[in-house]
Amino acid sequence: MSASSKKKLRKEQNEAALTQKQQAERKEAKQLKKYTVTFIVAMVLVVAIMVGVIVYPSINGMIKRGTHAITIGDHQLSTAQLSYFYMDEISNYYTETYNNYYSAYGNMWQLFLVLNPDEPLNEQEYNDNMTWADHFMDEAIKSATTMYALYDDAKANGYTLPDEEQKALDEHFASFETLANNYGYSNSGAYLRDSYGHGANLKEYKEYYTANVYATSYLGHYSDTLEYTDAQLRDFEKNKLLDYTSFDYALYTIRVDNYLGEGKKGENGSVTYTDEQRAAAIAAAQKDAQTLVSSGATTLEKLNEAIKALPINKDNTSAAATEYNNSFYNTVGLEEIQKWLADENRKAGDITSIDGMAEITNEDGTKTEKVNACNVLLFFERDDNYTKLVSVRHILSRYTNPYVDSDGNYQYNESTKKAAKEEAEKYLEEFKKGETTATAFGDLAKKYSDDSSASYGGLFEDVYPGQMVEAFNDWCFDPNRVAGDTGIVETEYGCHVMYFEKTQDTTYRDYLIKQDLVTRDTEAWCTALEKALSVEKVNLSGMEWDFSYNH
Repeated sequence: MSASSKKKLRKEQNEAALTQKQQAERKEAKQLKKYTVTFIVAMVLVVAIMVGVIVYPSINGMIKRGTHAITIGDHQLSTAQLSYFYMDEISNYYTETYNNYYSAYGNMWQLFLVLNPDEPLNEQEYNDNMTWADHFMDEAIKSATTMYALYDDAKANGYTLPDEEQKALDEHFASFETLANNYGYSNSGAYLRDSYGHGANLKEYKEYYTANVYATSYLGHYSDTLEYTDAQLRDFEKNKLLDYTSFDYALYTIRVDNYLGEGKKGENGSVTYTDEQRAAAIAAAQKDAQTLVSSGATTLEKLNEAIKALPINKDNTSAAATEYNNSFYNTVGLEEIQKWLADENRKAGDITSIDGMAEITNEDGTKTEKVNACNVLLFFERDDNYTKLVSVRHILSRYTNPYVDSDGNYQYNESTKKAAKEEAEKYLEEFKKGETTATAFGDLAKKYSDDSSASYGGLFEDVYPGQMVEAFNDWCFDPNRVAGDTGIVETEYGCHVMYFEKTQDTTYRDYLIKQDLVTRDTEAWCTALEKALSVEKVNLSGMEWDFSYNH
């Protein structure tokens, strides 16, 4: 199975409303890893429309459903059927780029697409060997192979969808016409044709979507059946002990380029520096780094004061170190930084500077590795993640009527917050007056909670440290917390009535190790299923369309 296909099989826990901001950290990659085939059509289409990137293919000629494009195992796909996979690859690419960059860059997120949305994909180079159209076609075939491998095995083994998943599937089809109407289409057929081309129709879409749902469910079912002994966990862990250790630290990078001055401009606009200029810049950067190390700063606040006091930052009011919390060992950039953080003698308040190296072009055109930055590190804490997971329930009284402040952030007025807190207090009082059990609390969550977790009694199982927003996390992991505890926690989303269900036997460390084992073994199983399918490209010429995009 390709790396791209494997990525599509991962699904994070449905707790986005409560998790900390998405971090490019290893722990994010390790969250639950509940697999799914994420090219399920409806969600892709809805998200794509919401972000304004639903694609409208301009197709040279009618796509014929009778055109045999590819054979995967026993499945003969027409050009129109393959277009479901193809167009969803494009939509997935758009929505993933949007999700990764919109929050930081606003409408400039499209700059990160790399491709030009206004030019045909088959005229844009993806790499030296293929166009963007070729790339998306390769990904579409991989996705189709993954789906059919799982779907066929599910059917061969008599797998049926759980009742709630079958109900959701039936409800999706029942409401599909309304969904199309809500987005301005006269009927579902027009919606599908606009999304997948003239050959798309509701019958084939249902077959495609159903197969995806089965593949998703079957994959999740398989991964859920995997269990491991303590001996297996320890054996897997022994050669990667640090992989499951995380660190809290601050990092401030002093870039040598900031000390170089003007340099010499060439005819083509490039700027070069003499060896003496570069050596002087390196020395200046290292001197400032040493000033910070010698400042006596043991807290982030003190370090930032020293950073702002550097002459190089006299006009830079935003100069500050970046704080990293729960940063796993193998997400740390430089090997030298990894080693420094992981030193067994490291203690809170330790500070150092570690040079970063890069290949620099010299005056004579030769290249040499030289210092390009000084990384100042302040150590706070090491965590080997032996904290046990917990299970909690909550009822969310969500804040309403947000407004946007001058910085573009959503805010809520005090009256809104007061109303939400009063509502939460009312729910807690009602709980205390009745049967004070987890089941009773869950019933109230189903009745009152404004969170998606309401449908399953407000339950969050296997919560690990740092997973939830700070106030929620701190309540869950209070060392004095015991089963049956209740309380009210205020977060940026609203007021949460809390119920502590239990502390699990599993540590966060073992949870992470198990997820790695599940990942390894599930991917190996899925890869074997894929390899058992033959793939024959019969006629892909009908897929070479002149795509452009309306936004």
